Amino acid sequence: MLAFVLDSVRELLRVSRRVTNLINAMPETTVAHRHIFEALLAREPETARQAMRTHLLTVTDVWTRPVALRRDGNLTRRAGQ
Repeated sequence: MLAFVLDSVRELLRVSRRVTNLINAMPETTVAHRHIFEALLAREPETARQAMRTHLLTVTDVWTRPVALRRDGNLTRRAGQ
């Protein structure tokens, strides 16, 4: 079942990584994931919930930044952005 779920989101995850790399958001993304992980490890559900909420709000901002998908499948920032 897990393999099916992962397979169904594989392309989304691949594109997500490409966008994250394109806009140089990997350092802040890594920090966000670390905060979530550490809160889970410490069994602090409210801290984990808040860290995840903060991360999702950041991701929403990232995904609304203007980028274009070129015909060759690569992502680029739109001119003037």
